[in-house]
Amino acid sequence: MSDSIGTEFVLKHVFLEVTDIPDLVVNSGKKKEHQGFSWRISGVWTEEPYFFKISLECLNPAESWSTEVSITSKAIQKVMNMQENFSFSNNHTTHQLASIDIDNIGRMTKNSDMPIDLHIQINKINGKKPKCRDFSMEKFSDVALIVKNEKFHVSKLFLASHSTYFEALFMGNFEEAKKSEIEIKDVDPHDFQDFLDFIHLETDIEDDSIDGILRLADFFNAKVVLRRCEQFLIEKSEKSMKIKFQAAIKFNLKALRKKCISSMTSKQDVISAAPEDPAELDSSAWADLFHKLASF
Repeated sequence: MSDSIGTEFVLKHVFLEVTDIPDLVVNSGKKKEHQGFSWRISGVWTEEPYFFKISLECLNPAESWSTEVSITSKAIQKVMNMQENFSFSNNHTTHQLASIDIDNIGRMTKNSDMPIDLHIQINKINGKKPKCRDFSMEKFSDVALIVKNEKFHVSKLFLASHSTYFEALFMGNFEEAKKSEIEIKDVDPHDFQDFLDFIHLETDIEDDSIDGILRLADFFNAKVVLRRCEQFLIEKSEKSMKIKFQAAIKFNLKALRKKCISSMTSKQDVISAAPEDPAELDSSAWADLFHKLASF
């Protein structure tokens, strides 16, 4: 599985006193927001023959959407093989992942509780999550930015004040400065919507949006947004230390890098942070890891 920010996450739930859950009563975990979707684990006992059925629910507020995911679970795979690839949509929001008989429940429980971990990799998303701010309106804008055939009507001065990329594009001696429509290449429109929503104070950074916002903050050299992304990853993000460390290296986030190194409490933490391709880290990052490894 890829460790790239935003596409992979872990969803957990503990079924307390699992054998005491009444038949046909659904026991659900807390919803977790990721990539614009709400994810939730649930379980229910069937009547005779007794099976405990574990399901995953995926919801999105958009009218039409679908997503394709790969799922693995160490807990479930202790007792049975499970299907790994699933498709969720507005017409099919729940999938059953496992049906576990009473004999195997004991192999999965700890002190009568049954912890479930789902490692979810999002492979594809179709459809759009609702926009917080509508950039299709021309009023109060002086330029239209075209991102993969989608138009965003924005203020040149406002964007230039947040990004040296846009400052140069709109205020410099470029031919585009005189145009009323400008194409922005190599940018995803969903990520651009999130970026614009954030700088217009419509949304906060969240784990499901940090990937796109961080990449565009780097791409557009939006330094304040970069700092806010780094602050979120240090203080609020639930992403793994490995993913945070990779982001710190990729986007030169020094405070996050320092925080990741200090949070490594074992040799295994250090080893897990190292990428498969040594070229992904510069010499100073490798020096930090070796120094930390030597401290144990």
